[in-house]
Amino acid sequence: MRGNLKHDSPYIIMRRSFGYVVGILICCICLSVQPIAAAEFTEEELLHPESLSAEDWFEIGNIFFDNGELSDAVGSWHNAMYLDPELAANAWYNIGLAYAAVEQYSDAIEAWENTVAIQPDSAMAYDNLGTAYGIIGMADKSLEAYDKAIAIAPDEPKYKADRATLIAALGGAPAEEKKTPLSQLVSIAALCGAIICIIHINKKQK
Repeated sequence: MRGNLKHDSPYIIMRRSFGYVVGILICCICLSVQPIAAAEFTEEELLHPESLSAEDWFEIGNIFFDNGELSDAVGSWHNAMYLDPELAANAWYNIGLAYAAVEQYSDAIEAWENTVAIQPDSAMAYDNLGTAYGIIGMADKSLEAYDKAIAIAPDEPKYKADRATLIAALGGAPAEEKKTPLSQLVSIAALCGAIICIIHINKKQK
């Protein structure tokens, strides 16, 4: 029967719940920011995008993301890192958030793997990888990512809490023996951290 959770698999429940949370958080962000401020870019710049700098494209991506236009945000961040490879780590991180928001977890994982390849000390990216791998049922990879986040930032309690909840979701068994989608609690907590991070990144770019 439609809507009866007892007949849905834990994986289906997780994907649906994660999608709802992403949607609610993005709506909250959109309500908390001002409409797109076209005044930040001149009409000439908007008519001739080749005149925009890498930083301009990054900021445009942030604006698109804040307004829920995720596809345009991803394209803008790609433009930014094409023009300035030094922006690639932050750009890939944000792209991962955009893909996770539309439940394209494999693409999100690829984006965050690109982040840590460029910036191997990004504990937040590893934590997001732990969440994404858990959602698609790759508990061994999830545990590995959480371990790396903890090794980089051992004083951050969130990463340890996420790892502990993963172990609890697996019934205390080693991650290699079970491949169970991550609990709703970990997904919600990790996503909140990711959204807070991109708000912080946006402020730094301004």
